[in-house]
Amino acid sequence: MKKINFCLFFTIMASWLTNAQKLDIYDIDPYETEAKDSFAFISLSDNYHVSEHPDSLTIPPSKNHLQVFKLDGKYRKQLLHKTKIQETDNVYIYDHFKDKLVTFKVSRLEAFACLTIYSSVDEGPFEAYEYMIGFKVDRKYLKDLGEYYSNSLVYIGKENPFAKGGIKQLLWKKIPPKDFPNVKMTAENEKKIHHYDRKIYTMGDVWNADADGYRFFLQDIIVDERIYARWLLVYNSASNQPVLDKMFVDSEGTIQAPLNYIDHEYPSVNQFAGKLFKNKPPVVFGFEYVSFGCPGITFLSASEEDLYINCDNRH
Repeated sequence: MKKINFCLFFTIMASWLTNAQKLDIYDIDPYETEAKDSFAFISLSDNYHVSEHPDSLTIPPSKNHLQVFKLDGKYRKQLLHKTKIQETDNVYIYDHFKDKLVTFKVSRLEAFACLTIYSSVDEGPFEAYEYMIGFKVDRKYLKDLGEYYSNSLVYIGKENPFAKGGIKQLLWKKIPPKDFPNVKMTAENEKKIHHYDRKIYTMGDVWNADADGYRFFLQDIIVDERIYARWLLVYNSASNQPVLDKMFVDSEGTIQAPLNYIDHEYPSVNQFAGKLFKNKPPVVFGFEYVSFGCPGITFLSASEEDLYINCDNRH
């Protein structure tokens, strides 16, 4: 029998697992200049660590007084090198609400530097870190997506990771509190609720939804007469086995997102669940509005950590 080189085998497997698990997801946002030029922008700045050295290849010093400018030559090459993106890669933009996918070659998109909203246009010159750096996309190519791209996710790589048609809105219905699963709250969840010395709370309304072979239970937690937290329990519908126990708690940077269609004066759609990625477990997301940091996507599997979107949210 042929001997196996275990060192080589484990090196290959470790490399494969690292590459398989790497899933950088970005968002895409509208951007408008002082001159009213409007386009869509994919910021790569969360993965493009800018040097403050004066010889940095991040932006041309001759243009650091401008609000937006194109990055050519060595500046584009530096961006691609540092973010491990190749000209032959594809940019996949998927609107999971409309189930629409738009694809471009990286080589077709212009690299741009765009001043963040926290810097005033008339106060230049600017440091490199005051710019968002990424790809400019002509909005005419994104007409099939939502107006502000709020439900669009971006992946850049060789193959499309998104599973079309797999995401569903969670349609909540109010149920009696007695129908919430009889589960003891974990010490970790208790600790989250008690953060900021908010020790007095009451259990509020209970909601239920079904999607993609899972049952979702949600309970409001009331502090100072408002919904301060929500407790989410998810079960496999066929086996009735629990797959997720998660607490969403208001903080300095997050608040509870309205439940889908529950607010009849200002109805909104926030919570989604189902198969979002081809080679990953199903997901659930949309329970919080995030002002500091970036929103996360939760997998319905204990083996996968939350995936946080690269949203370049600076404060």
